[in-house]
Amino acid sequence: MKISPINMAGITNRYSTVRKAPAVAEAAQRSDKVDFSENGKTFASALKAVRQVPEVREDKIAELKGRIESGDYNVSSEDIAKKIMQSLTM
Repeated sequence: MKISPINMAGITNRYSTVRKAPAVAEAAQRSDKVDFSENGKTFASALKAVRQVPEVREDKIAELKGRIESGDYNVSSEDIAKKIMQSLTM
């Protein structure tokens, strides 16, 4: 039995013709692009404005605290009853 030598030149030629990766310049030219609708832009600006407003109105709380401490804050029992009824019917 005779074993013939491997033809290395033929093998390397075959593998060198395999597809090459795309050039880096081609990949750099392509880029992603996002366009937002006018409604989306309006919503984003409204959301930003809402997030800037504090959840607790410190000025209102300070005013009510001062009125309570000075004894100047009086709520009628009728107003309290109305609010209780409103909360029950919701």
